[in-house]
Amino acid sequence: MESKRMPEIRFPGFGEEWEQVKIDKIVEDFAEKTTVQDQYPVLTSSQTHGIMLQDDYFTNGQVPNKNNIGYFILPRGYFTFRSRSDNGVFKFNRNDLIEKGIISYFYPVFKLSRGNSDFFLNMLNSTIKKEVAIEAEGTGQKVLSLKKFKNINVILPENKEQEEIGNFFKQLDDMIALLQQELDILKQTKQGFIQKMFPKEGESVPEIRFPGFTGGEWEQRKLKDIAKFNPRAELPSEFEYVDLESVKGTELISHRTETRQAAPSRAQRVAKRGDVFYQTVRPYQKIIIYLIYHLITMFFQRAMLRCVHI
Repeated sequence: MESKRMPEIRFPGFGEEWEQVKIDKIVEDFAEKTTVQDQYPVLTSSQTHGIMLQDDYFTNGQVPNKNNIGYFILPRGYFTFRSRSDNGVFKFNRNDLIEKGIISYFYPVFKLSRGNSDFFLNMLNSTIKKEVAIEAEGTGQKVLSLKKFKNINVILPENKEQEEIGNFFKQLDDMIALLQQELDILKQTKQGFIQKMFPKEGESVPEIRFPGFTGGEWEQRKLKDIAKFNPRAELPSEFEYVDLESVKGTELISHRTETRQAAPSRAQRVAKRGDVFYQTVRPYQKIIIYLIYHLITMFFQRAMLRCVHI
């Protein structure tokens, strides 16, 4: 029987058991705060894109709090996480963006005192989710204090093996970042085609069309004629639940399994493959086409496209 303190696969040359240690023993708090407005660039720790400039995250300009005196300073290489979560997910991020930034006091800041930083970051976001769920407090919104986080036990190899593992995942992250850049370029290309292949406001013919579709204007129709809004559906016994914080823009960043008996009262609308929905309380959120079977909060409007023959 293999030891629980040894992974299934390892790099050559490493055979020792990993050591159990409390996070408190390998990290140090960093609680330096700003004393003046805009002392450093304001950062956001996102669940999908890591550390970002706040202006890049809130592209609509709706920054939640413009007064940033008393924010935590986040130096390069230091870690943070949002201590409050509406979906029970806590994402740990490291500042690899700028030398010094500032972040809301809802985001504890700490640094690694020993070990490999790349290994530590990957470990935080993969192997301690169960322990994080145990330490997080609250019935609705979950809260994970820095004290509770530091109380978690983790299993660590010796520093040399940490470096090997950390470097391996760093190479993968760099490859992902490169592919992400290529994806962003493709998205920009798509956006350019959308602007030219759909009629502009006040017009009924697009700028460019495929061969064979050069005659005739596009027909204007009302949404109510081609879609059915919020159709009634019985709640399934078990489903994946999507709340307000589960969606950013057009991306589903998280969801959780719920049962009909234990689900929040606002879980009211069933979304099926191909449905379109949007938020009624956050109009800056974009439209989402759903590709899987979920149940969504009442704050989403659901539209089921009809098959309309013109």
